[in-house]
Amino acid sequence: MAMMLNCREVAEQASQALDEPQGFMARLAMRFHLFMCVDCRRYVTHLGLVSQVTKRDDAIVEPAEADVERTLKALMARRDD
Repeated sequence: MAMMLNCREVAEQASQALDEPQGFMARLAMRFHLFMCVDCRRYVTHLGLVSQVTKRDDAIVEPAEADVERTLKALMARRDD
């Protein structure tokens, strides 16, 4: 494993790190890249927040198809005005 990750590798490994433990070298490589790259640091922070919210809130349910259609129609009507 290369010590210096690129942004694409960080994005791929960040989601894996939320699901399974990472080895020392993988964590070190990730931290080194995040220290240098503000965009990836922001991405990983937001990814972690989304993960926390979705794991914590079991009440999140998929809306009914009729609700989705009604909302889309209302948005399209507003756009046409």
